[in-house]
Amino acid sequence: MSELSQGPSGKLVVKVVSQSHSLLPGAKVVVKDLTGNVIHELNTDQYGNTKTIDLPAPSKELALTNPAIKPYSQYIVTAEHPQYAPVQMLGVQIFETFQSYPNH
Repeated sequence: MSELSQGPSGKLVVKVVSQSHSLLPGAKVVVKDLTGNVIHELNTDQYGNTKTIDLPAPSKELALTNPAIKPYSQYIVTAEHPQYAPVQMLGVQIFETFQSYPNH
């Protein structure tokens, strides 16, 4: 896993549940950048949640002053559990100072 540089960041929490909304403790969650580099590997707790992680995100001020810069960074999040098919979410958006909860 790569070390993240200090700078603007947002937060990510992943909740893993089945289609019937049952909590899935012990699921493996992998967060990658858009080039496929692994940033974090986590496991869900008894409630199906990962711990909160910080991820780099563009500065709000920079995004407001430069229209070419998106106000968020994007990641690939994959959840795997032995009893279910893996789920991958592409382009999960992380905004500076906000906490994101991706839905699938």
